[in-house]
Amino acid sequence: MARISLNKSGKPKITAKWNRIDLSGLKHFKRSLEDIQTNSGLYSQKSKINEISDIAYDILNASYSSTPFDVQKPIIDNGVANIYVVGDGIAFDEFGTGFYAKGSYHGELPTITLEFESAGFIQTTNGWDYYYDWKGPGNKNPKKTYEGVKGWFTKKEGKPYFHTGNRASNRFYNATIKIKDTLKGK
Repeated sequence: MARISLNKSGKPKITAKWNRIDLSGLKHFKRSLEDIQTNSGLYSQKSKINEISDIAYDILNASYSSTPFDVQKPIIDNGVANIYVVGDGIAFDEFGTGFYAKGSYHGELPTITLEFESAGFIQTTNGWDYYYDWKGPGNKNPKKTYEGVKGWFTKKEGKPYFHTGNRASNRFYNATIKIKDTLKGK
């Protein structure tokens, strides 16, 4: 009889005790070898996913270290690692906002319909829009041209504030490129 298992490092461990050799014993031994090959492959795959997600997490964490955003530990499910970056305004930071930020994001912008509130009115855009068409009463439109510059009025510390938006940070986009470069050959 042969007993095949994985040791702690994931390598096959074979213990053999030969009582008899017959066709059923050989078939059992063959099935055991096939099982160990499959299980070893799964162990190797899980180990690789853990290694890759740890590298990705470290790179993302470094990219967001000086921001108010939080990089969450990888969640691995069915062989897929998901890493989330969360915080208020994360999309605005990544993609940019305002008329002058258009073209500053280097990746692909979201194309889904987005719904949000502006000056108390629900607005919708088809994908990421840097200077969307206002949907609401004209006198409530926060978007203005002030001294020849496009932007919008908001309040900052209780006082009117004219905001022109922010260029895209491209933090996540740049981190994914660094992750791909780091993982080449792994």
